[in-house]
Amino acid sequence: MEKTEQLVFLLILFVTIVVGNVMILAAIVVSRKRKSRMNMFIINLACADLAVGCVLVLTDIVWKLTITWYAGNVGCKLVKFAQCVATYGATYSLVALSIDRLDAIARPMSINNVERQCRLLIGLVWIFAGFFSSPMLFMSEEVVVSGTRQCWVGLQMDIWMWQV
Repeated sequence: MEKTEQLVFLLILFVTIVVGNVMILAAIVVSRKRKSRMNMFIINLACADLAVGCVLVLTDIVWKLTITWYAGNVGCKLVKFAQCVATYGATYSLVALSIDRLDAIARPMSINNVERQCRLLIGLVWIFAGFFSSPMLFMSEEVVVSGTRQCWVGLQMDIWMWQV
């Protein structure tokens, strides 16, 4: 794929992600059943997908346009961390939704603390996403590659980093 084809593909992907998830959020807000447990998980999944679009795809578009990394070392660490959190968050949101559906099927008559249980699962999604993404704060760094600054996951780490 040529660079322009990749860029066009990424732009189409970004627009599709943003428009699709904003439409889903708007439909749920307009809906009268906003408080259902399924809608809570769909809202979380739509927000996670928006984060993937805005953090992962958009930064990739900007990076393909500029080629050189301009955000510095701290920006590199924060962007890589945010990209990882968005990816884990979207994946774990699907897992949480599946756990909720399993619970709804296995115990259909149980309605105790459903909202609390949903909030707990959604909170755990983002706690785990942040926790498992935290190594990116240490591993990613701004390096010079072929004369241009780039943001990479550095494999030249101290032994204690590999052990962690």
